[in-house]
Amino acid sequence: MNRIVWFALFLIATPAFAAGTADAPIGCDSDETFYPLGYYWASTPPLVQNPIVLHQSAGEPNTGGGDTVSASTAAAAVQRGFAEWGATICSTGNPNILIKKDDVLYGGGDRGDVWTDAGPTSTQNTVVWDSSQTNPALSSSTVAYTEVLFFTTTGVAVDGDLMFNNHDYAFRVDIDSGSMGCDASNSNCYDLESVALHEAGHFVGFGHVECTDSILYPTGSGNAGAHILSSHEIAAVCALYPTRGVGNERAAGETCSSDGQCPSGYSCTNPPGSLSYGYCTKDCTSQSGCPEGFTCVTETVNTPAESTSFCRPGYEAGATPVDICEPCSSGEDCNSGFCLSDGVQSFCSEVCLSDADCETNFTCIATDAGTGGCFPLDTDNCGDDPRAGLNEVCYIPSGGADGEDYFNACKPDLICFGFQPLCGSITGACVLVCDTNHPCPDENLTCCSG
Repeated sequence: MNRIVWFALFLIATPAFAAGTADAPIGCDSDETFYPLGYYWASTPPLVQNPIVLHQSAGEPNTGGGDTVSASTAAAAVQRGFAEWGATICSTGNPNILIKKDDVLYGGGDRGDVWTDAGPTSTQNTVVWDSSQTNPALSSSTVAYTEVLFFTTTGVAVDGDLMFNNHDYAFRVDIDSGSMGCDASNSNCYDLESVALHEAGHFVGFGHVECTDSILYPTGSGNAGAHILSSHEIAAVCALYPTRGVGNERAAGETCSSDGQCPSGYSCTNPPGSLSYGYCTKDCTSQSGCPEGFTCVTETVNTPAESTSFCRPGYEAGATPVDICEPCSSGEDCNSGFCLSDGVQSFCSEVCLSDADCETNFTCIATDAGTGGCFPLDTDNCGDDPRAGLNEVCYIPSGGADGEDYFNACKPDLICFGFQPLCGSITGACVLVCDTNHPCPDENLTCCSG
């Protein structure tokens, strides 16, 4: 089956006291650590005439009572975040990717895509402000999220959408002459360009890394205001989208309709049954034949279908498995970036169009976002939720068996909050999340922070 899937990634607000989560990001090994997710935007030369187009919302960001930020000002700030990735200077020039916003602001509130039972018939890349409170991906701890539609066989991206949480968060635009929008001293006030810079990284194909200096560090705070890429992102975009060489009708990673258009050692690879999404991929027989950021895979591709080995963006197979059936609170808990709830329990999932896309003992259920997710037929088969419950310990300094700090993530709707007795060191317990939109469930409880 020729599968097209959504890949969703989030920017999470920093909680008051953070506990460890399941390993969605990869570890930080160097100042050039990056995480290729497995999809790629194929360009068509000349690049300046064929950019990736963003349809930015005609709506306005929530400013939390601050000065209004117009739709055009907001769109310009988001565009600066996206443009930074293509403006990076690699060793021989700019990366072979260009993202520009449409001149006309998008008046629709949805993603602008048209679907039939066979899949998408037309798509557009949208940036929208979501104030609905019904989007399951925009929890109260999620500032924004990006979803990318791509072919799993070849990795070619078809559509990408960015949604800002316009209900739980306020936004500002930081410029040299000052700031407009929400009050920067408010913890829920985020710099729009900085958030867009992070989300644009997911859009072009990269996941979170556990490097605190990286733009793609998984959590952020309202105080953050980075507008330029770190060494991690520069290494990433220069590896996946190297500067275009001269002398070829098509360069590596560019769209194509035949092998003859591609450089020597490359082939025009299409998803099986499709002739519309071909791009020049490097031939390979082993992992050593692929450049950094790519892995050698063998897939059934092209028309007529044939088994072919080529370099596709991403890590080696199995390096980042989808951890379906693992309990989760949000997308950051899952390698897939997708946490699915049936209203009672939540488990890591993967996107599906029908039951045939799911493993045995899983069914494809619809989500409020309009996509489908694989959910266990019997949740007991997923085992017990190992996370700490209400009032259970989630953090003990030097409490691990190896003498390191002990962490245990909390169950949904709970946060790990640190308490320090008069006589003793700080410890953490799982407590209920509360704010003006989530009042305490008992009259004997009061919502406090500290």
